Amino acid sequence: MKVKGGPELWGVVEYAKSWDELPEEERPYGVYSFLMSQPTDQTKKFHLGINTPNGGGVYVGDEFRFVNFGIMYDTQVVTYYYRYDINTWEQIGYPQFGMDAGCIATDLTFDQTTGNVYGYFYNPLDMEANMNFGTITYGDYGVSVNKIAEEQATVIGLTTDTEGVLYALTSDGGFHKVDKTTGAKTLVDYTGVPSSTFRQSMAYDARSGKIYWTAFIQADQDEFISELYEINPADAVTKKIAVLDDSQEITCLYIPAPAADDSAPAAPSGLALDFKGGDLSGTVSFTLPSETYGGNVLSGSLSYEVFANGKSVASGNAGAGTEVKAIVDVPEGMTEFHVVASNAAGAGASSEKVNRFIGFDTPECPSVSPSTLTAPPEKYRWNGKLLNPLCTADILTNPISGTMWCVIREE
Repeated sequence: MKVKGGPELWGVVEYAKSWDELPEEERPYGVYSFLMSQPTDQTKKFHLGINTPNGGGVYVGDEFRFVNFGIMYDTQVVTYYYRYDINTWEQIGYPQFGMDAGCIATDLTFDQTTGNVYGYFYNPLDMEANMNFGTITYGDYGVSVNKIAEEQATVIGLTTDTEGVLYALTSDGGFHKVDKTTGAKTLVDYTGVPSSTFRQSMAYDARSGKIYWTAFIQADQDEFISELYEINPADAVTKKIAVLDDSQEITCLYIPAPAADDSAPAAPSGLALDFKGGDLSGTVSFTLPSETYGGNVLSGSLSYEVFANGKSVASGNAGAGTEVKAIVDVPEGMTEFHVVASNAAGAGASSEKVNRFIGFDTPECPSVSPSTLTAPPEKYRWNGKLLNPLCTADILTNPISGTMWCVIREE
């Protein structure tokens, strides 16, 4: 996605007012992405189901790690630790069960200078107790928290800049620097936005040097307002960006690394494939971008490269905004195509990825007697794949419907 109007932010939507009438299993909990300038235009990246990161979540490398918790019989906290690959959104391993009330966080942040994950933790069985500031370790069999200091204030947001400086936001609107060794807070200033003690989050944008905050503000006893704010960490000057729709409670805020330099090309568009029959040679069509990744007008000649399963299969040069038809040759099999354009600023963002089976597919010959059934019009196709004309199988069975087709070929 272009960063025009960016940065791009990811957040977990844990609540929206319109969900009040929905059964829990029908609520669209998930990871959503949106641009800073258009926070109400959201795209769901992954559906979480009812196992939300209500115990805190954080992005570490290519993983999203989080704790989901519940309370049994009002006396026992039960936790599950989850890991997901953020490139595929496939779950990594199995959820790890625990019963530690001390690992429930309001907000977490990954510090790239130390490799530590810092957080503020509370005991949901004793909401009057002080919070703990510390680090959380994600092991193969669960999580553990190393307490650094007790914290009397209610900390609702935490983030780290690229230099490893920790910033914390308290429910009274105070914006602080935090000593990672002692947990001592130094007030920068007040944001002027008293919030609530409900879950919300902050994230640092390395490009602008600003911090973004998804505030969940309690307007009165039963009404909440969700707003996106920008904070200058140098002086805590805070600017409201937008009111978010539907009183959304957005947590686990994250700003992914941009896909390209602002002056590099945006993503090529309109990727399409044209492979005749079972040919291994075909045409990949696309339109080169007319804007930079940062959203400025792009002109002149661009270089492009077509990739098939990560391997370069075609390259060339063409003008910005022009349509390109590249001839490629690829091996037989399932193939993922994408295109990248480049200029003097470097490689731009990747196009969308398109998957297609290229060539003929030869099914296993079924171990049944030949049938006298006639073949349907699509006799040369099976599950969307073109059959090899040299296949000698007599019967094809649809594994879902059980329908058996006799393949009859006239040479």
